[in-house]
Amino acid sequence: MILYAAAVALLAAIALPLWKPLVLAGTLAAPLASLHERAARALGNRRTLSAALFTAGATLIIVLPIAAAALLLTDQAIHLVDVVRGILKQRGVSGLLEPLPDSLAKWLQHVHDQVAAGPAEILSHARVQSHSGWALSTLAGVLSAVSHLLFAFLMMVVALFFLLRDGRALKSWFKEKSPIGAQTVDRLVGELSDVSKSVIGGNIGTGAAQSVVATIGFLIAGAPAPFLLGLLTFVASFIPSVGTALVAVPIVGLLVLLGRGWWAVFLAGWMVVIVGLIDNLVRPLLMRGRSNLQGSLVFFSLMGGVLAFGAMGLVVGPLALAFFLAMSATIRPPPSTT
Repeated sequence: MILYAAAVALLAAIALPLWKPLVLAGTLAAPLASLHERAARALGNRRTLSAALFTAGATLIIVLPIAAAALLLTDQAIHLVDVVRGILKQRGVSGLLEPLPDSLAKWLQHVHDQVAAGPAEILSHARVQSHSGWALSTLAGVLSAVSHLLFAFLMMVVALFFLLRDGRALKSWFKEKSPIGAQTVDRLVGELSDVSKSVIGGNIGTGAAQSVVATIGFLIAGAPAPFLLGLLTFVASFIPSVGTALVAVPIVGLLVLLGRGWWAVFLAGWMVVIVGLIDNLVRPLLMRGRSNLQGSLVFFSLMGGVLAFGAMGLVVGPLALAFFLAMSATIRPPPSTT
């Protein structure tokens, strides 16, 4: 037992750095497994080719929307800069701040006056920061975060390929080696597979609903490029906590700068109340799926998962709940016959 515990601890230490990409790969592999099996049979039982095609397709589905959102976000940022530059050229700083409330406008004007009066001090402070290595350390931190993100994504892609290609063999091996029994393994894998499908479908469905409703709000408020902003909202909906606010806040600010304050207020209320309500109500309902989990339990598993694991909580929370319920059913004593 001591050696077994040591082996489990060692395996956990090895898997811990990779748990996020492995969980994501497993969640993606579950809804693709049946399609992959049919494709492999159609290709003459070439499982490697089928797994490679499905992995490449899934990678493109993930990467292309993110790349498109980045391009659109850059375009909107350039447009916002052009608008601000035009207002500054025509009416100056006072014209730029005119649509804002008086107290906020006065404070920003005071900040601007201080900045304008002390450029030498600002340059001196920036020079000190650069000499202290702050800029280099910040750049190193950004590069490190990007490299870790790319490595995790690569590991997820590799794991997805092997799970699709060797999924049946891995399941048979686990049923043979697991101490909980083959029937329990089948029930557990089936439950987690259903929840994985519900997680993927729930997140995509919620993002699509938020995107449609947000696009309607952008159209009503007269925001620029409303359909492109709707696509950005779909991508941002997968980011917990901030989510659609990443798109809404800059557009609300742009409407304020354009002198359309009431439309900015309308859009802010629309995004917070209507779009936010979809996230809190529709996502748990869609994630119930075929797993027959209680909606309230799904909701709290989502919230707790996000608080504990960040973005990964949208996946880990429902899976943890399903795993707990499946294991509870396994160890429940049989009903008495007397």
